[in-house]
Amino acid sequence: MEAVEEVKVEKKFEVKVIYNGVDKKLELQHGETVKQVLDQAIQIFGPLPQPHLMALFNEAGTELSDALTVDQAGIKAKDRLLLRPSAVKGG
Repeated sequence: MEAVEEVKVEKKFEVKVIYNGVDKKLELQHGETVKQVLDQAIQIFGPLPQPHLMALFNEAGTELSDALTVDQAGIKAKDRLLLRPSAVKGG
């Protein structure tokens, strides 16, 4: 029974995602990829024009790679992420 309890303690944490000056809270898990977070962000702000061109950026303005996990990208609780068109995607 105790082992089951431990599994439930998925470490979730909250960040703010900002799109066009509006910020919304998003709950993340450490094992998630940036792509999963991006998909969630697009959903909470949706419908967006050309969602396939969107990307997440950290406060320093660096685009976060979809392939990284939340931890690899350095995303921590209370971080502010920017949702905006990607600098590299597109035709």
